[in-house]
Amino acid sequence: MAQQKIVMVGFGEDALPYTLPPQPPKKEIEYWDLPKKEQKWRRPIFPSEDDFEALPANEQAALIEREFNRRIYGYWFYNNGIPTYITGSHYFYLAYWYIAAPENDGYPAYREANRKFFYFQDICEKDPNCFGYIAMTPKRYGKTEIALAEQYNIATLIERDSLFGIQALTHTEAKGLFKDRVLRSHRRIPSYLRAYSNDDIKKGEITAELTFKGDMKKGSKSAFALNNIINHRPTTESAYQGKRPRMIS
Repeated sequence: MAQQKIVMVGFGEDALPYTLPPQPPKKEIEYWDLPKKEQKWRRPIFPSEDDFEALPANEQAALIEREFNRRIYGYWFYNNGIPTYITGSHYFYLAYWYIAAPENDGYPAYREANRKFFYFQDICEKDPNCFGYIAMTPKRYGKTEIALAEQYNIATLIERDSLFGIQALTHTEAKGLFKDRVLRSHRRIPSYLRAYSNDDIKKGEITAELTFKGDMKKGSKSAFALNNIINHRPTTESAYQGKRPRMIS
């Protein structure tokens, strides 16, 4: 059995232990066969919709399974000779979450600081006694995009029948986060890797919520749908009163 490594996340006495999953065999870690100086994060390039449709069914299924496994269980790659693990939400952030960055085709760059930040988020997510965290970072760190990406990743995987909320100081700011960041990234994900939503029905502009409930024309609720909702509210005490959201960012 592969030995599991513990990484300390944080500083001094306040650092928290984070247990990495078992390290795969060398040849199962991405970029193991590249020279050390060429081992680094590379964003996967997904086939266009037409190219995906042209693939044999078994290759389509393998691609979808690979991506969902990475989003759920995380991803290992060699980084300058070091086997490096990133969480599923970190992988989703780097590979899927468009932030209009001036480089990397608009997607986030890989940063070691982000890697440990996502470890910390994973600790909070898995701790039943944790009600969330307060992030104190410099401006332009990316914490808003990171929080939105993690929420979207969780809301479109295996969670079901849940509410996910976005809050900002005002209704206008919350609506802006929803329209300008969540929907912007959502719409850039290839349809074959994206959960079916009300955005696929195209009955008008979506401003209030993104729902993953299946095609309502075929019934009020699909047994095979996630039945999750991502919506937004201003930051008030009663914003989500009685709603019991799964997560708020």
